[in-house]
Amino acid sequence: MIKPISGRREDYQRYDAIATPESLSQKKDHRDAEAGAAALRPHEREIADRKIEELQDLVESLNEDKDDFEGSNDFTTVSTPDANFRVMKPRAMDKLSDRMSNIINLGRFAVLPVDLVMDLQSLLQPAITATTKNDLFAQQDEELEWSESIEAAKCALKASKLVLETMIEGRDDYRVRREDIIDAVIDLIKVIQDVCIVPVVQARRSGPAASFFAAASGQKKDLQAVLRLCGSVMGRFATLIGKCKLSDRALNTLEYLALELLMEQNSESEKDSIFTIQKFEQFRQKAVDVLGQIFARQAEQRNSILNGILSNLEKLPDKKASARQFKSAREVPIMTISALLMRFVQVAATNRESHRGAAASEASDEEGSDYEPGKTVSRTKRRTNSPTQTAQALSRDAFQIASSIATSLVDRASNVSKTGDKPFRNLLDLFIEDFCNVLGSPEWPAADILLRQLLVRMQLILHASQAAKQSVVDKDMALATMARIGCGVIDFKTRLKKLKRERLDVSQSDISSKLERLFEEAMNDDSKERVNDMDLLAFDGPYRMVIESLRDYLELHSSQEDPHLQSISGCHVTCWLASTLKAFPDDDSDAHPLAVKGVRERLESMIMDPKWLART
Repeated sequence: MIKPISGRREDYQRYDAIATPESLSQKKDHRDAEAGAAALRPHEREIADRKIEELQDLVESLNEDKDDFEGSNDFTTVSTPDANFRVMKPRAMDKLSDRMSNIINLGRFAVLPVDLVMDLQSLLQPAITATTKNDLFAQQDEELEWSESIEAAKCALKASKLVLETMIEGRDDYRVRREDIIDAVIDLIKVIQDVCIVPVVQARRSGPAASFFAAASGQKKDLQAVLRLCGSVMGRFATLIGKCKLSDRALNTLEYLALELLMEQNSESEKDSIFTIQKFEQFRQKAVDVLGQIFARQAEQRNSILNGILSNLEKLPDKKASARQFKSAREVPIMTISALLMRFVQVAATNRESHRGAAASEASDEEGSDYEPGKTVSRTKRRTNSPTQTAQALSRDAFQIASSIATSLVDRASNVSKTGDKPFRNLLDLFIEDFCNVLGSPEWPAADILLRQLLVRMQLILHASQAAKQSVVDKDMALATMARIGCGVIDFKTRLKKLKRERLDVSQSDISSKLERLFEEAMNDDSKERVNDMDLLAFDGPYRMVIESLRDYLELHSSQEDPHLQSISGCHVTCWLASTLKAFPDDDSDAHPLAVKGVRERLESMIMDPKWLART
């Protein structure tokens, strides 16, 4: 018999009815709901509850109206060759979007019942499916009448955005991530990309597509709206890929679509661009996000993804004006392909298991959890690999990816002159300039790794044995490349000195004073006065300053989950721990300063849990 701690009546809670035992997934949902509710103030919780009731009432009303085939205000019937569909009208969809946004902005969408979320998806899916089954953007008798297709595409894309939002913001339950709905959205994106976006991008004011260009120009704003919505859907797919496991069919199709966009030639002139150069490049960056997430999720597919890109380099523009359209947070524009390759390296250095480790661990422990059937997590791997081993493996992966990229770029440029027909030598120069231009940027730690691997390749060419028979052209390329990288390092030092002179005020804080001292030591050419390893790797040193300032540097909201930010932060943490292990190896631990143990312990926690630092 267990005696109560207290006999006071007010210490106990009255239950008028005892509910049946909950499943473990329901318990988890309730814990999540309670955590979300606890984070809200009382008046905010009251507002959130009212918004949820309003959404429930709207969904119930829409479900009733959907079955009214004669006097419906919110639905219309769309006929397709396969069947007729009851599709929500734009005004009703906008109203539904507003109600959903109110709850998402309050951080309470994850507490909605699964049945309600599934009802939402069922209301939205017909607009997506019906649009893919009709003949969109058809050209008949050289006339372009796309008004009806544009409106249908816009409606279907808005529905797709909302459906993906329910999967991203909703409960972590496989029932709200139905494959048929995901496949329908992907099919819609493929249709719009094939029959609208790609033909419009390829059209020019003069040439065989001149009449098509002229007709499409008359609907320029509407076509740009379709492009923007399509980009929003692609961006949400990037987030969804990082959040849950999609089917192989979905990932393979998204990979194909993103690769096609990556290699598509954009216009070099605004006059020849219906979408405008900037808007299409912003859309193309969504494809980069998708490829980066697939690369992160599908480790076994990394070689094929890399080969698919590197084997098509000849399709890239090799002129500086048209090549550099990717805008980083603070740096000069670079080639989109340069940004993608650096993301691949940074993704390889990031511990992906850590981003879903806690939830996946719980799912693998709890029978009846809401994780998708068949989804398993390798608990054995987590038991056998220590954080240190994990960091070393991640570092090796990143350098291997960078080595593969460097080897491919150099091999393609070998025995090719700058004045030849093939652009590989000019492209190599463009890649190196891009990596040098962002060298030292908090956003692109992979630039340093890639430049190191390129230098290794050039040294191998220069010091090749007689049997290797390296040509004079190759040795000239190696010398020119090493000189270009050397100039890039000198330019980087010059930029640093300018930034220190203009922006670093040592009187501002202790951090500014510490950075000023580290800078002076780093810039000192005297090998005896270089930066002390402990100062550089200290837990309150420059690495931590960079990691904690990344969100502000990238100008992201405090609550915004960004896959790019995760890979940057993960790469910095891995490099930090790898550098610590190199400077203070285990075989000489007795001679290490006492602070080294504390740094390693904290970094190991950060490797296994990326949110650990924010909670300390």
